[in-house]
Amino acid sequence: MAKKIVLAVVVLAVICAAVYAKKNDGKIELPKAVKAAIKALYPAGNIEKAEMKKICLEFYEVKVDANGVKTELMTDADGAIVAVETKEKIDSLPAIIAKAAASKGGKVVDAEKKIVHAELKLVKLNAPVTKYEVKIEKKGKTIELKIADDGKILKEKEVNKEKKEKDDRDRDKK
Repeated sequence: MAKKIVLAVVVLAVICAAVYAKKNDGKIELPKAVKAAIKALYPAGNIEKAEMKKICLEFYEVKVDANGVKTELMTDADGAIVAVETKEKIDSLPAIIAKAAASKGGKVVDAEKKIVHAELKLVKLNAPVTKYEVKIEKKGKTIELKIADDGKILKEKEVNKEKKEKDDRDRDKK
């Protein structure tokens, strides 16, 4: 059931927002809308390189026993319910659902109900938001800070050693 929720969210909400691009002989052809947006922001700029990157979001899958009804929920860290899926008793299906299934022939052997509460959607902000990611060394540990452009620290987390080594390698390549 959890895989179905994940698949549904991928299908319904495209869990990972992506810049859409077509590959053409190893080169990426940007959609016209992407080119226009870049040109509007940097009129004299030249696109040197383009890659498709995926930015994934984190969700929590939670299994709940609600008075004997097995339920799976998907929620974000702020508690927004994305989807709720329950195992349904075949003999308790709404008549219209049972009729639709019967119209395809065969016998219903399993039924689940899914209620989708939220879909992912990119929303253009009224004004851009600037944030900085800064890494600091403190007592032998690397700390990653997310800082708003007004200096307010938004998030602080310790960077694990493997991520730090990868970041160092990436930085050395530049």
